[in-house]
Amino acid sequence: TPVGRGLAVYGFVQFAVVLAAASLLLFRQATLPRAWVAAGAAFVVVSLVALAGLFERKRWAAPLEAARLAVLAGLVLAGCEKERAAPPYAEFLLAVDRETFVLRASDPETIRLATENFRGRNAMFPIGPLRPGGGGFNQPWSWHFDPDRVRMAEIAIEVCDGRPSYVQENLPDFLAGYCPWGARVVALR
Repeated sequence: TPVGRGLAVYGFVQFAVVLAAASLLLFRQATLPRAWVAAGAAFVVVSLVALAGLFERKRWAAPLEAARLAVLAGLVLAGCEKERAAPPYAEFLLAVDRETFVLRASDPETIRLATENFRGRNAMFPIGPLRPGGGGFNQPWSWHFDPDRVRMAEIAIEVCDGRPSYVQENLPDFLAGYCPWGARVVALR
């Protein structure tokens, strides 16, 4: 049976939106929690079934489409609300030989790379200036990376390398920069 012009335009617009959402979901799947990917995939499938049902004039299609739009509106409204502010940093436990220290980072790219290091996806290590004191998170050491300036690197000069205990004993030499080549993220905090 022929489909009316209004339904054809509605179906085209909704299909374009679902296609864009599915593409975004596919491109971002590696960075999203699995539950979000599964929910997004389910929503795409339900959307396509509802649209097909509308074109075939199935009795269940209109209520399914209304429910789909209600859920979509709720998600949009929930996304527009002010979320509880996440800490402007992330903390990681790093191991150098048999010693550990805590790295706090505020740069999103540094956080992403340190998380990938934890997952075994890179062999990068932190590099950046140190600040005196434990910073409230790097005890028992009397130093910590500057959370705003620490970055992840693949290579660095050897003069800034060392175990945390060596840094502790020679802190003035490392305030300008520390780069523990063998450091690996062993835990997310």
